[in-house]
Amino acid sequence: MKEDERIKKILKQRIVKIIENILNNKNVSEARGTLAEIRHCMVLTPDKASALWGYIYAFEPEQMTGRQQQQYEKALYNSLTFFALHQQSHDIKLEPMHKIPKGDNPLEFTLGDSVWRVAEKKADNKGDSVEEELERIKKRFNLLVTTQIFDDFLYYLRRMVSLLRGEGISLNYGLLAEELYDYQSDYKQSRLRLQWVREFYRNYTFLNKNHVDDETNIQQA
Repeated sequence: MKEDERIKKILKQRIVKIIENILNNKNVSEARGTLAEIRHCMVLTPDKASALWGYIYAFEPEQMTGRQQQQYEKALYNSLTFFALHQQSHDIKLEPMHKIPKGDNPLEFTLGDSVWRVAEKKADNKGDSVEEELERIKKRFNLLVTTQIFDDFLYYLRRMVSLLRGEGISLNYGLLAEELYDYQSDYKQSRLRLQWVREFYRNYTFLNKNHVDDETNIQQA
């Protein structure tokens, strides 16, 4: 367990450094080209994804078991390609799709929180209620968090990242990489599912509280 935590820490640092180097590249055209190369690797197997080899196999943690190495490489590979997909069509300087919480909300930019904000953003854009959009997004969210097969999970996650991209909602890719590492261990899936569900549904608390406050203000008026 301690070894897994050590590897996850290195994994998180690695993906964040790679992303920050891309986003901070002063040559915007070069950065966009790098992201395009990484995106192309989504349709390739790792042995053919030469654009990713330097990112994944350089600076690997030492003393990993075969299982740990496989989980590390898959987590880094997929989190990096998902980020490249997520950042597509967004300005790398003005609209970074990787963010970490800096305010008083430690769950900001987590998977569950960001998915909820898709519904919130869609409701704003379309003039619908948040509840209506939540009913639509919940079906996709439930498919994502209840699948037990890792490749199926990646398929649904890719679709969810496309939704986040469409609404310009960011995600914490350092955290996501750690979660992708853990999700490959069957005994950790249950904990992760509940974690994502809590991140998603905690916003219902604020939504319902606002409705109660609004109704109270109307009655008092």
